[in-house]
Amino acid sequence: MADYVRYVFLWFYPSGVIGGNNKYGFFPSAGIAWRVEQEPFMQKIRMITNFKLRASYGVTGNQEIGNYQSLALLSKNNYIYDNNILMGFKEGIGNSDLKWERTHQIDLGFDLSLWDRLNITFDYYTRRTTDMLYNVPIPTTSGFSSILSNVGEVKNNGYEFTIGGRVIDRNFKLDISLNGSHNNNEITELYGDVTRIDGGTNAESGLTHNLVVGQPVNGVWGRKSLGIIRTQEQLNEYTSRIKSEQSQLGSEMYADLNMDGTINTQDYICYGSTEPKFFYGISINMKYKGFGLDIYGQGACDYASGTGGDAGVFTTGAGAYGYSNVSNFVLWADNNVGNSKYLIPSKDAYKEMWSESNPNGTRPRIGAKNAYLSDRTNANWSYFLIKNIQLSYEFKTRHIQSMQVYVNAQNYISFANHSGYNPINGDVSHPWAKIITLGINAKF
Repeated sequence: MADYVRYVFLWFYPSGVIGGNNKYGFFPSAGIAWRVEQEPFMQKIRMITNFKLRASYGVTGNQEIGNYQSLALLSKNNYIYDNNILMGFKEGIGNSDLKWERTHQIDLGFDLSLWDRLNITFDYYTRRTTDMLYNVPIPTTSGFSSILSNVGEVKNNGYEFTIGGRVIDRNFKLDISLNGSHNNNEITELYGDVTRIDGGTNAESGLTHNLVVGQPVNGVWGRKSLGIIRTQEQLNEYTSRIKSEQSQLGSEMYADLNMDGTINTQDYICYGSTEPKFFYGISINMKYKGFGLDIYGQGACDYASGTGGDAGVFTTGAGAYGYSNVSNFVLWADNNVGNSKYLIPSKDAYKEMWSESNPNGTRPRIGAKNAYLSDRTNANWSYFLIKNIQLSYEFKTRHIQSMQVYVNAQNYISFANHSGYNPINGDVSHPWAKIITLGINAKF
């Protein structure tokens, strides 16, 4: 006989921070599951011991904006009157129509067990977030720069899976589990007729976090490289068109995509996303008599570094006069000009720099303003980290019910297609701590 599982939830939730006109949020959800293996037509298929089809729909809310954000609060401000500094109070800008940010999600999936040993779980989802809480710029004539509002829409869709089971079940036991996930992310709407919001600029690489309709939320943006200026003719032609760059022989040229004679954030293009296209993990557990070996690893594929890759850290006190990959620099040295300091490139990186004696160098010259992220310098990264390995031995005695002695190693083995001491972020983050732990678990 068929077995169906159904549920329906209806939530009305009050908020203490959302605008007074929309204080309550309504968040329904419903789901159904079908135990297929219990159908009569499945009874002769002995290899399938569990087969469940699942579908669900639900709405969740977000109100994480901090207290009093919807209210027009008074703030203290000093002003000068008659040569005296006086204290005044300015009324803030509130939004009593502020609403819950809402996420609508549909999930489809199945659970499958074969021979009571191999388990497979798969889920496909599509998620749409609307009425996003965002500070929308407003005319400065209002006395304010922005107002917290409900705007925009973001769509996500992807899948997740897990495959695992007992591969060997004798004196020697082996369990293996694999999991993976993929997500597509896209901004589908901002507000009004606005299709692009420029984010902040990184002082070293010019990297901006832009929000653009049709692009991912975590997109990596940068300039489009036209190569290195190698001749005086190239320099003359480039500087006649582009007035904003301090270019010289050996500098990098960038595309002026909007043809306004200036290289700025309007000329930046999206190279990818800092969100990997694929996450995965593996767990291996082995046991033989009292010995045990447990291994867990995780990895990610094809994500934009967002650090400039080849760009970004050859700096002076005056700003970014940049250069190559962080791992190619070894020390700071005073350049005897004010308080500015330069990073000294390694021998290998120096050989690749353009110079009068090396006109075919593949990297821009030292001192040129070349720290900007571009399609030349952007790197697509991948890594695999064996995050945890534990070797143990378990035994019992007359006076001890069970005792386990173990040694555990964390973050000791990694593989990556980029240099640096952090397999996920290269050199731009703190290094992974490598930890060895010796321990005893005893039960008397």
